[in-house]
Amino acid sequence: MGLDDNGKSLNKFNTSDKACIVVSTQVVEVSIDISFDLMITETAPLDSMIQRFGRVNRKRNKETVGIYKPVYVIEPPEDKKEALPYDVDVLKRSFEILPDNEILKETGLQEKIDAVFPEIDLMDIETHSVFKEDKRWTIDKLTHRKKSILLDLLEIDSVSCIIESEESNYINANFEERMMMEIPAIYWQVKDWSQLINYGNDPFVVPDNSYSDEIGFDVNKAREGKYNTEKSFL
Repeated sequence: MGLDDNGKSLNKFNTSDKACIVVSTQVVEVSIDISFDLMITETAPLDSMIQRFGRVNRKRNKETVGIYKPVYVIEPPEDKKEALPYDVDVLKRSFEILPDNEILKETGLQEKIDAVFPEIDLMDIETHSVFKEDKRWTIDKLTHRKKSILLDLLEIDSVSCIIESEESNYINANFEERMMMEIPAIYWQVKDWSQLINYGNDPFVVPDNSYSDEIGFDVNKAREGKYNTEKSFL
């Protein structure tokens, strides 16, 4: 696939002879059959990083046996919020146990994983669920919970935001058009800005200068608060 009858590349289906750069979230970790020559990644829990490393030097043949490709891991942050959705202590242990300028050998992975995760932290979701493992149903008195208990347990705090110049367009857009305007962010980064309630995913509205197609959302620029007053609703 991706080659013509003479075995030459059609420049598609991962056979292009030109440079390819992919910028991705954690979704690249599993179930993607891609093979790159180099990886630069932020620190993640060791088990997740092992999955990421599997996207490098994936295609093997007689000529590539014994030839290794580099992976560069960025040192984890000190701040707990910046480490989210991961635990900062897990990130530090994962980073420290990686070999420096040496081969990461498969035979030593379990020992390293045991060192990073000395205890198994089991989440007791059943305590908060209506349907129990023994097939019983338990329904409490009618109670208002403004936020999902499961989201709290999993510490999911991803939200959407839009730039101020697209606020009017977002209100009048359909579902697919709104998705193209939404910028993913972490709740604590944008919680102090106004929020567009009852439209789409209730996005927070951030200044235009905080987002660019080249580098994405920059929370530091958003904090400068340079809104265009001509775009504001009074």
